[in-house]
Amino acid sequence: MAKQTIGEFLAVLRKARGMTQEEAAEKLQVSSKTVSSWENDRTYPDILLLPAIAELYGVSVDELVRGERNTHDECAEQTKEINETALNKMRRNKLVRYEQKRSVLTVTAIIGLILSPIGIAFQVDWVAILFIIIGLFTSLLCTLLLLHHTKSYLASEGIAFTEDITPENGQFYLSVNHEMIVRIKHILFLPFLLIFFCVRLSGTACILITLVMLFGLSLWQRHIVVKHGTEKQIECEINNLKIIVGFAVLTIIAAGIVEFAVLTIIAAGIAGFAVPVKSITFFVIEAILGFILRKRNCFAPIQETL
Repeated sequence: MAKQTIGEFLAVLRKARGMTQEEAAEKLQVSSKTVSSWENDRTYPDILLLPAIAELYGVSVDELVRGERNTHDECAEQTKEINETALNKMRRNKLVRYEQKRSVLTVTAIIGLILSPIGIAFQVDWVAILFIIIGLFTSLLCTLLLLHHTKSYLASEGIAFTEDITPENGQFYLSVNHEMIVRIKHILFLPFLLIFFCVRLSGTACILITLVMLFGLSLWQRHIVVKHGTEKQIECEINNLKIIVGFAVLTIIAAGIVEFAVLTIIAAGIAGFAVPVKSITFFVIEAILGFILRKRNCFAPIQETL
């Protein structure tokens, strides 16, 4: 049996809908002669009209172009592709919302911690205490919300418990946890720098405390990676721990050198340069560490693991 032409297919579809050429022409806002020309294969519909014709006759644009209805298998395949596309779009939108909330919570937590050292600058005791309480409470609350929000996002992706982690979603789980830990590191890192600059606490102490916290978070991440990561990722995390320990040793050595330099500067009668020398030295140490750890990212971006 010869395959019907596009014009014959259009005629069959119109008659199946119980419409005359005039009625179809009126709905499509063309002349009845145009519809007749299509059905007799003298001309073809304008490509811009195909969606309207498909909607009028209850078929897809693909079916119009092919001149025949899709088989069951073809329909099922198209439906599967449409569902997968819709699912991927929904997951990407969900990821965008999660990242937006994560960023807001991170920034708010950092602002909260910044309030604490600013409060110390006030001479009135109750004002200083109020700033410290509000700042620490805000930071703690946002950090807890960050953890909860990450857990909820993972649950929405089918990873409510560690038992739900499979080889297929393992890298996604690791990437989400890594990004969360990075945000917590930012929350811990920036306020200590501010305390060092504004309150003039010991730079060595601030840097070492920060390094200890980074080491603890990296240990936590290494524990997760050992369970669900690849051998390459495990090795990468172990090397990151070694780098943090190395920078802790470097900080102690630098502290001794800087103290000697500061004493020399003071002895030379230019004490005003003492604090800038300390600040710049320890800031450079932290900046180099942050740059190295950022470059040594052991995990793929979340979008690539969806």
